[in-house]
Amino acid sequence: MRLKEITFFRWFSLDTAYSFSGHNHDTYEANIVLSGNMNVTIEGKIFELSAGDILFWSPGFYHCNHVGSEKHVEFVSTHFCFEKEDSNEKEVIFYHLSSEDMPLVNMLISKAENSGYGEDSVALSLLEAIIRISRLNAEAPHFFNDSSARVYGKIIKLMDDNSVRTLPTIPEMARICNVSPATLKRTFKKHTGKSIKRYYNDLRIQYAKDMLLEGRSASRVAENLQFSSVSYFSQFFKSKTGMCVREFLSKYK
Repeated sequence: MRLKEITFFRWFSLDTAYSFSGHNHDTYEANIVLSGNMNVTIEGKIFELSAGDILFWSPGFYHCNHVGSEKHVEFVSTHFCFEKEDSNEKEVIFYHLSSEDMPLVNMLISKAENSGYGEDSVALSLLEAIIRISRLNAEAPHFFNDSSARVYGKIIKLMDDNSVRTLPTIPEMARICNVSPATLKRTFKKHTGKSIKRYYNDLRIQYAKDMLLEGRSASRVAENLQFSSVSYFSQFFKSKTGMCVREFLSKYK
């Protein structure tokens, strides 16, 4: 098992609640928690991670991150792939890094930040060592497996399946999840800190930003996300970001 490349590496340091809306991709991903606590949802299971925990999973899993508290949290998220896959089976690996392991993690962060993480980087070798340790000493992961976690997982998956273009109504989602509308809304807010509507709108804005930065026109984005008109999309975008589309592109593209 040799790592071929690191395709994404980012160190997060947060002092406020944070929620990544979620996606799936064709590379492995690892989340390493340096301090504080966070949750990672993978295919409806909500894994509880704290300082020293590493969780990594196979390509193709739909997943999202959530930090519910406003206490300081630090974690590393990295995507990577192997030269040759060991099997076609999906896996989720959990390991609690010991005090002896942590210098490797700190070196990984330092090398990735200062020297990059290309195929010849020291960071790639360090990540490979961390993954080997985790895989060889995998532990039983801690995750919520109650009814609220399953309901939350279904709602997140519904949003993904509908590509944030259209979404079933609250009563329709409640029927799909076999709960009352009140339970549905309460459960979702418990796990995200947001209402379904706010979360959905935040998700649409993120999709809109990504498409705009990819070079798609405002009219095409409005059409893809099924806004009734370009002007309505433009109003919605400015109300959520504080910038019109032109200002956003001028600042970030």
